[in-house]
Amino acid sequence: MSATLNAFLLTRHWRDTANGLTFDFWWATDAGPVWSSVTQQEVVFFIPREQADAAKAQLANLRHWRTAEVPLRTFHHQPVDAIYCRSHRTSRDAQQQLESAGIPCWETDVKPPERYLMERFVTAAARLTFADAPVSALPQLNPAIAPSDHRPQLNMVSLDIETSMDATQLYSIGIWHEATQIVFMVGEGEDAPNVIFCPTAKHCLEAFFTWLQQHDPDIVIGWSVAQFDLWVLDNICKKEGVTFAIGRGGQPVHWRQEEETGRRHLNIPGRVALDGIDLLKAANHIFPSYSLENVSQALLNDGKLLKGSQRGHDITHLFHHDKPALAAYNLQDCKLVWDIFQQEKLLHFAVERSQLTGLALDRVGGSVAAFEYSYLPRLHRRGYIAPNLGELQSDIVSPGGYVMDSRPGIYHNVLVLDFKSLYPSIIRTFLIDPCGFWLAQHHQLGDEQTVPGFNGAYFAREGHILPQIIEHLSAARDRAKAEHNAPLSHALKIIMNSFYGVLGSTGCRFFDPRVCSSNCAARPSNYSAEPRLDRAARV
Repeated sequence: MSATLNAFLLTRHWRDTANGLTFDFWWATDAGPVWSSVTQQEVVFFIPREQADAAKAQLANLRHWRTAEVPLRTFHHQPVDAIYCRSHRTSRDAQQQLESAGIPCWETDVKPPERYLMERFVTAAARLTFADAPVSALPQLNPAIAPSDHRPQLNMVSLDIETSMDATQLYSIGIWHEATQIVFMVGEGEDAPNVIFCPTAKHCLEAFFTWLQQHDPDIVIGWSVAQFDLWVLDNICKKEGVTFAIGRGGQPVHWRQEEETGRRHLNIPGRVALDGIDLLKAANHIFPSYSLENVSQALLNDGKLLKGSQRGHDITHLFHHDKPALAAYNLQDCKLVWDIFQQEKLLHFAVERSQLTGLALDRVGGSVAAFEYSYLPRLHRRGYIAPNLGELQSDIVSPGGYVMDSRPGIYHNVLVLDFKSLYPSIIRTFLIDPCGFWLAQHHQLGDEQTVPGFNGAYFAREGHILPQIIEHLSAARDRAKAEHNAPLSHALKIIMNSFYGVLGSTGCRFFDPRVCSSNCAARPSNYSAEPRLDRAARV
C-alpha cells in the first residue's frame, strides 16, 4: 500500500555505484525521520550539437555514457546535446577529454542531487510518495517527489564541550534539550540530577552517543559547534578508538575543509549542525564581538559563569577540584545558545531561508548558489542552458550609482526618501533579466515587445524569469508581514536584495555589465511600463 508524507529536507548525499549514482536524502516528517534513496541516476552536462560527432569520437575510450539531443540552446542560441554519465568519475574524465580537445562543456559544476531537486522545484519541503509505508531505519527506494510548503517540528539539542586548553583532553559534554538538560563528566563523583560521571573519556563519549541515539535530534546547535566542539569530539574519538557515531542510519560523517580559510564543514547524515554565529550573521545581526559572552549579554542580559582572560585555566582548575561547578558552567553555555536561538528564532530563520532558496540548512552565505537554484530550472524551461563562469564578461564598464560630493553645513527642510526594496522594484518594473535579454536578441523583437536597458541592452516583455521570481518573493514578504512572521519577512528581504548584487558579481555565471547596469541606467523620457516605483517610495 502506498504512503504519502509531507517532509522537510535535512541532508543530501550522493555516491557512485555500479548501477549509477545514488542520492541519499534524509527528511524530517511528522512521523519521524525518513531516509530515501534515489537510484540509477546519471550526471548530465551539455556540449554544442555541431560538435557531437567529434565528442563521440573523443570519448570512444570511456564506458557507461550516452548522448542525446535536447531542446535547449546556449546564450548564443546554439543548439546543444546532453552527455549523460553513469558515474561522477566518468563525467569528470569526459569533461577533461572534451575540453582538452577544444569542445566546450556547460553546467558541469551543477551537483547531481541539487539538479535532481531543483528540476522538480523542490527547495526543502517536499511531498514524498512511497510504494510501501516507510521504515526510518532503512532507505526507502525511489519515492515520487513533488514540492510542498510543509514546515516540520524539528527536534533540537544545544551542545557544548569543555576540554583542556590544547583541546586534547575531554572534560565534559553538556547538552540542553527540551526533555532533559545534562552534563556527562569525565572522572569520579556522585551522580546528580544534571550530572552523570563517566570513569574515562571513552565512557563519556559512549554515554553521549547513547543519549543522542535515544533522543534522536534533527538539529545540533552550538557556538562554533562544527569548528570546535564536533571537530574536537571527532579527534578525541580517533584517539580513544571510538567511532564518531552521531549520524543516522549508520552512515559515516564527512568533513570538508576550505583550503584558503581553513574553515571546516561537517555533513552528518540525517542531522544538521547549526552554528549560532553563522546564523546571526546571515540574519544581519551585527555585534562588535561574536563571542558567546558578548552576544548573550547583548541579547539576553545574561552570560557565562566564568569570565576573563584566564577562563581556560579556571576551567581546568574546576575539572580537578570542583566538577559540579564545571558542570554548571558547561550547562550554562548550552542554555545561553538555546535561549539565543529561541529568542531570535534562528532555527525558524534557517528553515525559511532553506525553503526559499534550496540552500542546505547549514549553508553559510550562498547568494549566488541561491540565485542559480531558483533560476536554472526555469531557464531550462525557457529553452536555454546556463553559461559557464566568465563567459558573459565584456569590456563594457558598469556606470554604477552617482554619488554627490559632500558639502558640509547645516541644512533646513531636508527630505529623506526610503525606497521599499529599490533594486528588486527596478528589476520588476523594467523586466531586467538575463533570459529576457537573450530572448530579445535572438527573436529580434520590436520596440513594443521589449524594454530598453543600458548600453544597447533590451529585455523581452514576455518570457522573462527574474521579475517573476522577485514578484513571487515580494508577495510572500507582504504575507509574512501581515502574519507578523518576522523571520520569514527578513529572509525574503535578504534574498530579494541579494539578487541584484548577484547579477553584478563576477562570481556569478550570469554576470553581464549590460544586464546588471540596467538597474541604474537612465530611461528614455517616452518609456512607459507598469508603474511600481511610485508605490515603493515612502517619506
